[in-house]
Amino acid sequence: MNRTDIVGRFCCCLTVLIAAIGDTIAADDDESESRTVRVAAISFVPKKFDLAGNARRLEAAFRQAGQGGAQIAVAPEGVLEGYVVNEIIAGEVDEQRMNDVAVPLDHPVIERFRDLARELKMCLVFGLAERIEDDVYNCAVFIDHFGDISGKYHKMQLAEGYHSSWWFNRLGSRSRAFDTPFGRCGLMICNDRWNPQLARIPVLDGAQFLIIPSMGSRSKAQDEAVLSRGRENGVPVVEANVGVTLVVNDNQITSVDRKDEVITFGEITIASAVRQSPADRDRVEQEFLTWRNQEMRHRLHRQHRRNRSKAGVKSDNPFIRSQTQVIAFAGGPGPENTIAAVKQSLRLEVPILEFDVRLSKDCVPVLMHDADLSRTTDGTGHIADLTYAELRQLDAGSKYVDQATGVPLFAGERIPALKELLSTIEDTRTILLDVKVPEAVPLVAEIIRQMQAYEGVVFRVNSAEEIERLREIDTGLQCVLRTAISKQETGPLLDRLTQLRVVGCTPESWQELTPTLVGRFHHAGIALLVVGADQPDDIRQLIDAGVDGLFTESPAQLQSIIRNSE
Repeated sequence: MNRTDIVGRFCCCLTVLIAAIGDTIAADDDESESRTVRVAAISFVPKKFDLAGNARRLEAAFRQAGQGGAQIAVAPEGVLEGYVVNEIIAGEVDEQRMNDVAVPLDHPVIERFRDLARELKMCLVFGLAERIEDDVYNCAVFIDHFGDISGKYHKMQLAEGYHSSWWFNRLGSRSRAFDTPFGRCGLMICNDRWNPQLARIPVLDGAQFLIIPSMGSRSKAQDEAVLSRGRENGVPVVEANVGVTLVVNDNQITSVDRKDEVITFGEITIASAVRQSPADRDRVEQEFLTWRNQEMRHRLHRQHRRNRSKAGVKSDNPFIRSQTQVIAFAGGPGPENTIAAVKQSLRLEVPILEFDVRLSKDCVPVLMHDADLSRTTDGTGHIADLTYAELRQLDAGSKYVDQATGVPLFAGERIPALKELLSTIEDTRTILLDVKVPEAVPLVAEIIRQMQAYEGVVFRVNSAEEIERLREIDTGLQCVLRTAISKQETGPLLDRLTQLRVVGCTPESWQELTPTLVGRFHHAGIALLVVGADQPDDIRQLIDAGVDGLFTESPAQLQSIIRNSE
């Protein structure tokens, strides 16, 4: 430390000491250990992803607060980067852009505010995206009038829920009070204010006042929440929320403004040191963390529903609904690609049914997966060698037997034509058609046109070339594309899928799907339908990621997992 810094610190200490002595002389005997501190709560709307511009505006606001005599000045949550996590989670922005604005606490922009605190002889509190190695935290930092970082806090409760893949929005793991020139302080951030436990933990750790940088609800309910946190713990509170700035002192709101750009001044009375209770602190914190594990998952699913709602309205996509949907392979439980299977799915209220289509010898589109008849019927040979009338003589149900008894459950079931299927299924169901032979496509398209089934029928295809051929036949046909997906190539892929006007895609591999990647597809109005996940843990992972549909041979089991996951 150089001589100038030592002299500066001595002057600051002397100033605080003189103020404290003055407060003591002026106070009544029963309040001799309390002090009154002038505070400023700052509001302005930061520009997203504009670190340099926001830093300039923040410095100007802190200087104005200093001119108003503030000893502690508080700015909003995420004020440096613009609080951009919601745009990333919604898929509007690539998550890698967080790297442009997240900073470690030894970054020059933080050093700038440490220097400013020394210059103004004022404590500064503000929110930022803090980088720690490969992770980023929603952070609030308290810089004292010496320019030292007295304490920091990582947000512990997220309105949007939480997913373990969110490196750009990690959850904090603990809350602790810390010493400042005016007593011990506890920090909370925005959504934390709704939870009494998150105020109680730092108070049990000795906090004599609370500070809450926020960027959220502007309702009167949020005012009441902040007031309640102060009253419950008998401490003053300063909140800087974009659009709402307020000060709680002596169990009441003493200063408040409801403006986007304002500095609200007030005073807080900081009482003498309170007794710390580490055991109670740890107990309350553990209770909160246990509750949080499940709550953040529920909130994540609610966030998926909101994002899907926006995407569904935007695209009118038949696959983007309020939650992950069941897609029944080959019509559903029962003999595959039969009306019997369809009826089972209708009974279970399965929303999406998948079928395979081939052509009979006389060019009737019928439901059948294999080219050969022997696996699923009592016939032999190739389906293309028999007329539709001949195919109708075959038994497509006898080979589907009860696993316990070996008894056929659907003897006599026939191979259905596509027309029969469309006449059977209700309008509320979506049908995915995997047309196995190219020559069947024009005939299938004509049936869809005749029956006006454009909204309910979607082709599942393997290439862009197939889509182009479909659109040459009928521009109104909808498609889902099988394709590879990677985080690195998401942008170009979405551009291509948008140009192709697909309503969805089935990824070749699903292991790397995360909420933010799924969100990118939703923002583009494209659904993600997953094949190949059949283990409960894998299914839950995909539901947490927010995928739109899961293919299954066991619809009832999948429905149960979805209900329990939500």
